[in-house]
Amino acid sequence: MARLVGCLGRCGWSRSGLAHALVLGVVGVVGMVFSSVGAGCSRGKTAATTPPPPAVPPAQAGSGGTKAQDRAGRLDAPGGTKMRHGTMATSSGDKPFRCPPKNAMLAPISWRNDALTQRRYWTETDLSKVHTTKAEPVEVCGLREQLGWLMAAVCPDGTHPFVDPRVAHMSRVGNVGPGGRCGTTIVDLYRVPCKSKVFFVHMDLYNCGAGASPFQ
Repeated sequence: MARLVGCLGRCGWSRSGLAHALVLGVVGVVGMVFSSVGAGCSRGKTAATTPPPPAVPPAQAGSGGTKAQDRAGRLDAPGGTKMRHGTMATSSGDKPFRCPPKNAMLAPISWRNDALTQRRYWTETDLSKVHTTKAEPVEVCGLREQLGWLMAAVCPDGTHPFVDPRVAHMSRVGNVGPGGRCGTTIVDLYRVPCKSKVFFVHMDLYNCGAGASPFQ
């Protein structure tokens, strides 16, 4: 294992990037296994016993098409303040989040629970209006919210690029290293195909409410 880590380090992989990839892979595989098992076990049962679908951010008004969003479910984030294109709105002037220590591997950015809707692009799912970079990615908490956002994403023609969270998960190109608003969190890059063009979306799954973990 030590030789593997050393080799990957020489190839440009950081320890945090490697740990992120391993954890994300495990979380994704476990989620898919339980999803498949749940789907098989739920055949013939009532809807009340069916496991809840992945959560997704609230749909942006006028974004078009909601069938995939309804299939994926919804996550009602606290508060009602919307944040567009990385513009932060605060009432007190204080930052509503706390950056993790730079040497804390895989530590999340801790947000006040009443400010979660201020995370970058949380309420914007129209891909034509989402312009991400390594420094300004879509901000979510964990793989569940990350896939939920991708499932809710809307192409310029009003269609959804993904109708299956497993396909959305497989669209991950890889991670591009530390970035985000604090410069310490590992940022993922997703290839999102639409009929008119392919969008490349940077995503940071380390933006969580107080006490929450991106790996829950």
